[in-house]
Amino acid sequence: HQSVPNEIQLLVAVVRYQTKLKEPRVGLCSDWLAKMTAHDQAAVAIPVWCKKGTISMPSNPSTPLVMVGPGTGCAPFRSIAQCQAAHGLQGCLLFFGCRSEQKDFFFRDEWHELSDQGVLSLITAFSRDQEQKVYVQHRIEENGSLVWKLLHEDKAYLYIA
Repeated sequence: HQSVPNEIQLLVAVVRYQTKLKEPRVGLCSDWLAKMTAHDQAAVAIPVWCKKGTISMPSNPSTPLVMVGPGTGCAPFRSIAQCQAAHGLQGCLLFFGCRSEQKDFFFRDEWHELSDQGVLSLITAFSRDQEQKVYVQHRIEENGSLVWKLLHEDKAYLYIA
């Protein structure tokens, strides 16, 4: 994005879990990144390859956008929202979901700031913060009339990552 030229930002969820037989498992790359020290970060170049993205944006920049980004799937929508804000555009609706608001609500402050600016409307689902699990599909259903209006009447684009 233009606000951070010559920079690539990554959102990586660290994979660490135990199998049913209590064997520890880790993600090869995410574990390596998580274990990096400040010295490593300054000294080690992380190879990243960039290729043309597959998200196509509407030709009319004022077309509303409905974005569904559970977990790290929100990363491309952050870039889209930043671009919308930079151009003074509004009309994004973001459904963000994760397990816990306190543990993995990625970019929380940024989403709230963009919401306060009117760039996007934020609807969240935190699946493990209450007894009954709540997922983004529940929030979409609860807001069905709004989603239908945006898609059917306003010809919004729908993105799911």
